[in-house]
Amino acid sequence: MLTDHRDRRRSYQRNAAEDSPWSTAAGGRGKDPRSYFARDVTRDGGVIAIRAIRPDDKRRLCEHFRHLGPTSAYFRFFSPKRRISEQDLISLTEIDFLRNVTLVATLSIQGAERIVGLGQYVLDDDRSRRAQLACSVVDAYQGRGIGALLIEHLLGIARACGVVDFAADVLGDNHPMLRLLAKSGLVTHRSTQAGVVHLTFSGAEADQFLAAA
Repeated sequence: MLTDHRDRRRSYQRNAAEDSPWSTAAGGRGKDPRSYFARDVTRDGGVIAIRAIRPDDKRRLCEHFRHLGPTSAYFRFFSPKRRISEQDLISLTEIDFLRNVTLVATLSIQGAERIVGLGQYVLDDDRSRRAQLACSVVDAYQGRGIGALLIEHLLGIARACGVVDFAADVLGDNHPMLRLLAKSGLVTHRSTQAGVVHLTFSGAEADQFLAAA
């Protein structure tokens, strides 16, 4: 089944290669991340768009947040966050794509583009080559591999932009995210403190993951 999915992805990416200014395979190089756009294949065979977030995504992002269940929102924000503020919307959509890179996974639903997943990496500081990863997928679309696709595309951009180390802080009871990272084979170092699992891996390990994807 996994091999069949990889074959479908590679076939689709070859056929769609001219649609994107980047390679549609994760890790396209040489272009501005603000223009990133790709189409990819989910685990159940559906086609999904993965693109850079834009300032005009504020309404779509509000809808994305509304469709996150309480548990999913808690896992993403580490608090029982029930609303997203105007400042949150600005900080998530109006970004520099240097220290902060955010991708959204979108589908056309009843003729409207809808954000069903969001992935982000943020450098520790302006001089750092170490990035913190995070992602969220609305409840109705979990289990289709969308989170894994977002991480894959983020890693491709990060490596093209010179990021050399990666980290993610995951709540200990966020079993779906922990399973996702464990199955990827990426995480080689982990520690737990106050119920939060701190995971790290290197750029070389990210390259191995991207080559095998």
